[in-house]
Amino acid sequence: MKITSIDIKNFLALEHVTLDFQAPINIIAGANEAGKSSIRDAIQWCLTGQARGLKTHQDQAYLIREGAKAAEVTLTLADGQEIHRKKTPKTPASITGPAPDDQVMAAILSDPLTFLSMEDKARREVLFRLIPGLNPKRDEIRARLIVELKGLTGALTPQMDSDILNLANIAEQKGFATAETEAIVKRRLAKRTRDDAQVQEPETKATIGGVLRILPDIQTADVEAGLSALRIERDKLQQKRGKVEAQADKLPELEQELAEMVSNPVDPPDPDRPVEDFVKALEINRGILERLQKKVAAMTAGSDPKGFPDICPVYSVECPSSRKVAVKGTKPQDVDPEVLKKTIADLQEQEKEVALIEADLAAAKHARATYDDYCKQRQALADKIVKLKEAQGQAQDSTSIDEQITALDQRMRTGYEMLDAVRDFWRKKDAAEAALAKVAQAEKEIVLYDALAKALAPDGIPSQLIAEALEPFNKRLYLASSYLFPEYEDCPLVLTQDLEVYRSSPYACLSKSARYRAGICFQYVLATLAGARLLMIDEADILDPVNRVQLIDFLLAVRQDFDTILVFATSDHADPSPVPEIRVWWLEEGTIHPVQASQAAWLFKVSSASPPGQKGSNL
Repeated sequence: MKITSIDIKNFLALEHVTLDFQAPINIIAGANEAGKSSIRDAIQWCLTGQARGLKTHQDQAYLIREGAKAAEVTLTLADGQEIHRKKTPKTPASITGPAPDDQVMAAILSDPLTFLSMEDKARREVLFRLIPGLNPKRDEIRARLIVELKGLTGALTPQMDSDILNLANIAEQKGFATAETEAIVKRRLAKRTRDDAQVQEPETKATIGGVLRILPDIQTADVEAGLSALRIERDKLQQKRGKVEAQADKLPELEQELAEMVSNPVDPPDPDRPVEDFVKALEINRGILERLQKKVAAMTAGSDPKGFPDICPVYSVECPSSRKVAVKGTKPQDVDPEVLKKTIADLQEQEKEVALIEADLAAAKHARATYDDYCKQRQALADKIVKLKEAQGQAQDSTSIDEQITALDQRMRTGYEMLDAVRDFWRKKDAAEAALAKVAQAEKEIVLYDALAKALAPDGIPSQLIAEALEPFNKRLYLASSYLFPEYEDCPLVLTQDLEVYRSSPYACLSKSARYRAGICFQYVLATLAGARLLMIDEADILDPVNRVQLIDFLLAVRQDFDTILVFATSDHADPSPVPEIRVWWLEEGTIHPVQASQAAWLFKVSSASPPGQKGSNL
């Protein structure tokens, strides 16, 4: 950020001050209370909206010069753009132009002591934001973790890779300390799983049915098949015993039934009236009946003659041919009525005869069928009784069957005992193998999470990352401290892996001058890392003459890294710089102007100007 000019109106004690910067380094000097810090505060306020700790709308009203209507600060940049901030007593400050987005960095660049005066947490946040290596992404952390695990766990399983990715994600989002704690918890859980796993190998031998059995040699399916065969055999014996018992119980009943049939026989058909005779008689009488039916039909077949009606159906008048034959009949005209009458009487008698014969035939058939069925049932019953008696004689008695069933039951009890033993063995064997697998998995997880916890610990990957990330940071610090602390060349200012400031002793133990110079060193490093190209150093009069010369040497050496460098110092007078890269301004009674005289300066005692950037100039 190259500032070419500053215009300040009614800000604090300054009524109207304008500065046009032509040199990269500008030193603003003046007596105490001349308004130097007001200029610095005005620039800081314009860039950040804050000054002297005043943040609220009401508090910032005190920035307006007494009696004025508004405070205004305008910074003109090299590209012609302007940053303009204005504050009235009753309205919040307004801002126009490209103000910096990073308000914290703008404040740091305005005061050497700002960064080192921050609390540790805020200082670490700034460092982690500016130093990319201190804030690695998940994939980089995962890759580093995998490198740390190389040779410890063998090939990574998908679950291991998922666990590593999860820890890398935690490290990225919540920090390495949280990820390390998570790994330690996982390791503790894995140890508990290992310790709680009960690995107990089952007994391989058992005495079953009086015989020593080797359980691993026996398969459950074989025992189940044997038991199934025994059950089938036992069921057959049970059925056989039940059948014998049932037959023995049923025989008296069958004999009683046969006796009743013998004592109440069915009469046989009348031998003098066999069915065949009725069939033959029926055949003869049906022939006679058919002949009589044909004879009557021949005598009565045909139609009677039809006459004309009395009234004509067409014209509804009396028909002239009334009572005359209109259509002749077809019945025979020569049939004797007496003969016809006798023939019809014979037909009726014959029909009765056929009906009687048919009834007798049906009765004869029924009698024969009833008798045949009786004979069959009696014979079947007698045959069944004979067979039952033969079966009883051939079958073994129930005592022998019971003995066989008892023997089978004993064998089955032995089989079930063996089945239980075999199942229990294989169940315990599977449980032991599962426990062993669980222990092996837990051991792998212990090794994995132990290695991950160590890798995530401060002296693991974080230490590597900080060392790698701080190397360029500390190189810049070394450059700055080599100018501002030349007497301690062997012990320069460094930022430790704990992100603490250290120069042969902790920062808190340094003198005021040393802390001030350390602040300048950090201003320089932070500005270059942020690409700010702006540096403001206030209260340079804290430094003794020797340190002032060292500061000028340093600023000349690094001026190419900045567009604008402003130095503020209290003095009772100021003389111009013989170095063209530096311009001295004198501030007095609210008026500022560049120093034109050419005498020995407050800040300088020049014998000859050294080349820019060369340490040890005579400035």
